[in-house]
Amino acid sequence: MRLMRAAGGFLALTMALVFIATPASAQRRGQRGVQGLAGKFGLGIQLGQPTGLSYKYWTSGQTAVAGSVALNFKYDAIFADGHYLWHKPLDTGDLNLLFHYGPGLFLAIGGDFNDDKGRFKDKFSGNNSSVGIGVGGSFGLDIIFPPRFDVYLQIDPKLLVVPTSAFDLGLALGGRFYF
Repeated sequence: MRLMRAAGGFLALTMALVFIATPASAQRRGQRGVQGLAGKFGLGIQLGQPTGLSYKYWTSGQTAVAGSVALNFKYDAIFADGHYLWHKPLDTGDLNLLFHYGPGLFLAIGGDFNDDKGRFKDKFSGNNSSVGIGVGGSFGLDIIFPPRFDVYLQIDPKLLVVPTSAFDLGLALGGRFYF
């Protein structure tokens, strides 16, 4: 129960920060954003490792800030991550397909990150919640469906650096609505 209350508070705080940080110009209706989208800011869901809310803010026609606030069921942790992404169009005819890549950071709350093999541990550590901080990357494909949607598939290597060091890979499929 304590984890669920912490998760709700963490998600609410993160979503508030995302919306506060989004410029008003990205929220105006009718304004065309990059890649033929109706706006620069997209919000949606992703399924996989982790599963939760996904966001993306296009900073130019080729770059964006993207991330998620999600639950990682494998490690019983709440994850928040963000990446700075570069996009390269792929020649696919009429399909608006982009390859994306870039570095990022993540914060994990609730998992036990101190297993004896240097991996993220599989069980929540009772009442003693742990906090993990790390660096990572994102590599994937985006399909843009102007003017309002995108769908993506990505792989995210992660290197935990606090409280211990560990490596893991995440895989996610998601979609976002732009406004």
